[in-house]
Amino acid sequence: MKNRNNIVFKLFVLAVFLSVLTGCLAGPNSHWTEPKAPSETPKAGFFAGLWHGLIAVFTLILGIFTDIKVYEINNTGWFYDLGFLIGVGAFSHGGIRVVHKRKK
Repeated sequence: MKNRNNIVFKLFVLAVFLSVLTGCLAGPNSHWTEPKAPSETPKAGFFAGLWHGLIAVFTLILGIFTDIKVYEINNTGWFYDLGFLIGVGAFSHGGIRVVHKRKK
């Protein structure tokens, strides 16, 4: 019974994690397309790019089945790009480290 409760708890935590993750994806219905003022639309900045870079792999997988995009088109330019590249690099560097540890 204790083992079953542990599995249920882990599935619950996984479901909450995935719900939070998918709520922060770039896509056609993102909050970056809603205007702040009548003449101004908000744009995704550095930290949005960093977050989108960190979750790029998950977004790509979801994008195969839905209309979610990996990259936020309505962004501030190179500042968003810098955050995106740092995020992708941070995610991929962790994967490289795991591969090197397994080879030894």
